[in-house]
Amino acid sequence: TLRTRLEVDHQTQYLSQLDHVTNCINDVLTLGEHYDEETNIIDVALICAEVYDYYKESYEKLNFYLAEEDQTEILGKERWIQRAISNLIDNAIKYGKGNSIEISVRNKRNSVIILVEDHGIGIPDSEKEQIFDMNYRIKELKSDGYGIGLSLVHHVCDLCHGYAYVESEVGKGTRFYLSFPAYIRKNS
Repeated sequence: TLRTRLEVDHQTQYLSQLDHVTNCINDVLTLGEHYDEETNIIDVALICAEVYDYYKESYEKLNFYLAEEDQTEILGKERWIQRAISNLIDNAIKYGKGNSIEISVRNKRNSVIILVEDHGIGIPDSEKEQIFDMNYRIKELKSDGYGIGLSLVHHVCDLCHGYAYVESEVGKGTRFYLSFPAYIRKNS
């Protein structure tokens, strides 16, 4: 209701602030979810494409790749994947030094794999083990936020019985892989 009112009144300067607050609330809600939450069959590629479309409006160097014939359904919640991918893209934009960012979704050996890759500052080897911890911030990086983004990504992977993996080289960029068990449809 508030968003609609702001749009009707042409108060566009407040829309990004409202989006930020909404995203923070959704992050906290996602962090509060448990394994026993009811899940649905969701299409990861479709969710990633929607997130890509949203960010592409403000960041032109964003690219999305999908093998359309791949089956990309998993058990989970749309909000979980949306928040995880949004957090990875936010970080890629923040630390990517204005370079291109690639997002891809594929199915390999019955695992749905999401890759978010930037060509920015990278993460030191000494920091890689801790980046998924709650409230952990890389010491050299001074940026806004609360340090929950990557812990949320890790939590979403746990909720969907998947895992997160990072490869990074200082000065060359970072690749985040999220892997989830593909939903296998039973033949009727």
